[in-house]
Amino acid sequence: MAEQKFPQNFPWRSRKKWPLWLTVEETAELLRTDTTTIYRRVAAGKLPVSPHGKPWRISRDGLFEMAREQRHKNLA
Repeated sequence: MAEQKFPQNFPWRSRKKWPLWLTVEETAELLRTDTTTIYRRVAAGKLPVSPHGKPWRISRDGLFEMAREQRHKNLA
């Protein structure tokens, strides 16, 4: 499987260097979308967030798990 290519200015080109909890802005950049979409998905319960209030932090591991599930769902 080919490794994911990120923009040159992306701060964590290696997954191992990503923080455990991402900001809304970091998540938007990672998913290549805008922050409004991230806020909507968090409000709808579609993204794994920290249970410790605001500012919202999105779980790195939760994002990967969600992506795996989505991929399996699309392949089925």
